[in-house]
Amino acid sequence: MSYFICRRAFRDAKGPVSTGSVIDPVEIKRFRFRLQEGHIVEVTEQNFEQYATLFEQRHGITIPKLDEVPSKESDEKEAKAKAEKEAKAAPVAKATAKAKVTENK
Repeated sequence: MSYFICRRAFRDAKGPVSTGSVIDPVEIKRFRFRLQEGHIVEVTEQNFEQYATLFEQRHGITIPKLDEVPSKESDEKEAKAKAEKEAKAAPVAKATAKAKVTENK
């Protein structure tokens, strides 16, 4: 298992990407270029300790462990389940008050 993390901050089409943020390759324009330039690095089980110490010493950021990184699919499922739960729990209120209409003279 591996994930990609921003090593050097840069500006993307959707806005700035800060150092230490976990990146989904699909969302970044020119991802391969950023990877080759070293702006983005791939964190795997073999190099996790190396990057964990690098980010801690240089930036003061603790990067998430490999099993703690949330996947986009699980986030979507959780959001959908939460939305369904809120829709069932919140009753729809009916509008009983009529709006007061005034005419200009």
